[in-house]
Order: sequence, then structure tokens, then C-alpha cells
Amino acid sequence: MKFRAAIQNVKHFHQVVQSVEKVAKKCILRLSPESIEIICADGNEEGIQVWSKIKEDNFFLDYRVQSNAANTICAEIVTDALVQVLRDLATTGKVETRETVMKLAKQKQDAVFTFETRDHDSNWAKGLSVAHHVKVTIVRPAEMEKVREPLCPDPDVHIVTPPLKEMRVVLDRLKVYSSRIRFSANHSGELTLSAETEDGDVLKTTWTNLVHPTIDAGEDAPPREQPEPGQHFSALMSAASLLKFMNTAVITPTTCIACICENHCLIMYVYIGEVSDQNGILTFYLPARLTGDED
Repeated sequence: MKFRAAIQNVKHFHQVVQSVEKVAKKCILRLSPESIEIICADGNEEGIQVWSKIKEDNFFLDYRVQSNAANTICAEIVTDALVQVLRDLATTGKVETRETVMKLAKQKQDAVFTFETRDHDSNWAKGLSVAHHVKVTIVRPAEMEKVREPLCPDPDVHIVTPPLKEMRVVLDRLKVYSSRIRFSANHSGELTLSAETEDGDVLKTTWTNLVHPTIDAGEDAPPREQPEPGQHFSALMSAASLLKFMNTAVITPTTCIACICENHCLIMYVYIGEVSDQNGILTFYLPARLTGDED
């Protein structure tokens, strides 16, 4: 079992892991010859799951992975520990003159990801070499077979959201009045966040003229009756889970597509970089709250 790669975009790597760290204490890195997947399947107190797939050359150069399991390695890691290492690498010294190699190694009986850094700047610590170690737990193929992406009904509406930072400002105001936020959208480019006060008043903010992406349902998908363009579909969400998700706004630039499965969940697709570049997607599953659920 071997893994070795030179990190070419430590800032972007840090931003992606930082986004995941906001919603989960641990994640699984699934390293295969074609891609890197970051998986948080255990959820958290809000039940959020993260399933992401990122092109290996978005983060790495000279990327090599070998194993007896179809050249795939799955390693569980504490997200905060990984964020701390990547933060140090992204903010210390001159990133443009630094070479950082990430590899799978052993320290005594523990598997670790080792980050070996060497600086080549003649004016700043030339030749300085630093190593960081982050403990990991190797997840065997039989255990990974049990880790499955959530099954959800077909979304009722897909819509490109406003900037997540902008939505968070609104959410911060609404959460003062209720711990539950209704997230709704229609097929006419409207998306609404609303909250009901204890007095029964409804406070809401609506964005208009948003884009509906074209989604290929696949050849086997049954035909669906098209709803009226103005019909809203919604899910009642925990304000806490939405706020955790909004922390993905650290990734820049990004595009987010919200998919509403009415009264079931939100599926949020956060694109890394421009959508057309196809660098990768972070997929967040946020379960809806039922009216009788306890907060």
C-alpha cells in the first residue's frame, strides 16, 4: 500500500478540507488513480453528510497510489488535524517557492500522512525541511462496502443559489426568531428563506431571477409531470445545519446548486472553481425537519 504526491495547490486543498471540517469531526479520504474523494458519512448532530469527488490534478502533481484493492486507499482522518497542517503550509513562508510532498507512512504502529516540505527560496530559509504527521486509520474494503451514499427521492426543483456569504447574512438574522428555517424555491427563478416567529408572523427574504440548471435525469428515469412555474417546493431545515453548510463559502470561486426534495432533504452541490472546469464537487446532504421534531 503506497501513496505519494506533490501538493500543487495547498491553498485550495486547505479551503476544501476547512469546509468539510465545519460539518464533521472526521472524514474518509478515498484515494484512487483517477480522483480524491472526501466522505463524511456518519453525519453529526444535524445529520449532515458530505460526499465529494475531486480531480487528482486539482491538488496534486506526480500523484501515485498503489494497493491490492484496485489501487485504492481509504483512510479515516480527524479533519481538524488535517486543517491545521494545511493552514500552516498555506500561510508560512513563500508558497510559490516551496515543494510539499504528501505520502502515506508508518510511525511505530500507526499509519500517518506525512507532509514533507522543503523551501527553495535563496532569501528565505533555503533548504529548510519540515515534516508534519497526521495519524490516520486505514479503512478496509469490506468496511467501505458498508459506507453508502444516501438514497433520496428525485428533487422537485434545482436552482443556482445566490452567493453563500449573502445567504448567511440573511440566515443570521432569521435564526434570531426561530431555530427552524424554511428553504423553498420554484421553477421561476425564486428562492426564499423564511422563519415563523412565536407570534405566528412569517419573516422572509426572496431572491429572484436565479438560474435553473439543466439536469439530465437519465434514460431510465420515469417521466414527471411539470409543475406550475410559480409553485414553491420547500423543506423545513434546522438553522444550525444550514449555518454549518454556509461555511463552505470559504471556497472561492464557487457555484452552488440547491436541490430540494420536498419535506425530505436538501442536496447542495458546491462546485470547486468554475463549473465548466469540472475540477470537482462537494455534495452536502442536509435532512429536513418534520413539524414534530425536537430541536
